[in-house]
Amino acid sequence: MELTDEFIRPHTPTVALRQFLAHLVQGLAPHHGYGDLNIQTLWSLMQIRHNLL
Repeated sequence: MELTDEFIRPHTPTVALRQFLAHLVQGLAPHHGYGDLNIQTLWSLMQIRHNLL
C-alpha cells in the first residue's frame, strides 16, 4: 500500500506535469465554472511539488 503518490511521478518537473499545471491555470477563468476546484487542486499541487514553477 502506498501512502503518497511519490511512486507515480519523479520529483523533477516533467512535460506532463507542466501541461497539467497549465491546464489548471487556464481553468481559473470564471466562465469555466470550476474555479474553486482548480484553485484547490493548484494549491495542493504546489504544496507537494514546489519545483513546478
